[in-house]
Amino acid sequence: MGAIGYYLALPFIYGIALLPFPLLYLLSDGLYLLLYKVIGYRVAVVRENLRKSFPEKTAGELNAIERAFYHWFCDLVLETLKTLTISPRQVQERVSVSGEEILKKYFDERRSVILVMGHWGNWELGGARFSQLGLHQLYVIYHPLQNEWFDGLVHHMRTRLGNKLYAMN
Repeated sequence: MGAIGYYLALPFIYGIALLPFPLLYLLSDGLYLLLYKVIGYRVAVVRENLRKSFPEKTAGELNAIERAFYHWFCDLVLETLKTLTISPRQVQERVSVSGEEILKKYFDERRSVILVMGHWGNWELGGARFSQLGLHQLYVIYHPLQNEWFDGLVHHMRTRLGNKLYAMN
C-alpha cells in the first residue's frame, strides 16, 4: 500500500483519532469482535505462544489470557491512533507516573536516565506522558516502517507532544 492507500486511509485514521474516549473504547470492542472472533487474526500464534509461556495453566486459564490479550491489543491500536489528537491535559489525566521524584533528582543533577518500557500497557501514551513532565528530553528508539507515508504519520504521532526519535539503524 503506497501513497494512494495512505491518503485513502488518512481520513478514517483521523476520524478515529477525533473520537472521544468512550466511543473509542466502544469501537475497540467492535474491533475485538472482528479481529478475534470473526477473522481470527493470528489466533494460532497467540495460542501457541501462551501454551509455551504458561505450560502450568489450564485450557480455561489460557483462554482467559488470550481474550484479555485481544482486548488489550485492540485498545492499544486505537489509543495509539488517538495520539494524533490527544491533548497534553488528556494525557496527564489518563497516564500516571510513579517515581517522578527520582527523575526530578537526576534532572536537577543534570544526569541522563534510560527508561525501558515493556510491551504492556500503552508505551505510546507512556512516552507522551513523559513529555509532559518537563524534565528530561525523551528520545525514543523506533523501527521505521517500510511505507514512507505511514512512517511519517507514526513519526508525527510520536513527536507532536515534544519527544524525539532515533531510528534503530
